[in-house]
Amino acid sequence: MKIGMTEEIQADVANAYATARQEIGDKTNLRIGSADYGPGLLKWYFIGIVRKVDRPEYGEIQKYIKSKKEVEFRKKIDYLTFKNADAFGQRKLIVETLLETVRLMPKIGVPNFDHQRLLEDLFTLAKQENWLERT
Repeated sequence: MKIGMTEEIQADVANAYATARQEIGDKTNLRIGSADYGPGLLKWYFIGIVRKVDRPEYGEIQKYIKSKKEVEFRKKIDYLTFKNADAFGQRKLIVETLLETVRLMPKIGVPNFDHQRLLEDLFTLAKQENWLERT
């Protein structure tokens, strides 16, 4: 399985978000890419939304596409919280949102998939990379 990450982002935080997203996405794919979580999911898409103004065209989405065995999550991250955070805080916001999407997978109907194991693997990675707690 792989994660694909992108964003709907306010320009003034785009570079910081892209740097954090690249690091988190690359390391997550290294961790989960060869793991077998079951045949129900092959691709996990995450679109972070960090916008000053909440607009309908940037709404949250959570869906499972059975024919492709893909999930898509578009999740909002508070703009001011992200902008005012240091690099650690920005990564923490993204990772906490990723963890939330894994917890939602059974609720949106992803079958034959060990979401608990993915959650544990992601949490372990986040601890190893110090994305959730300062050292």
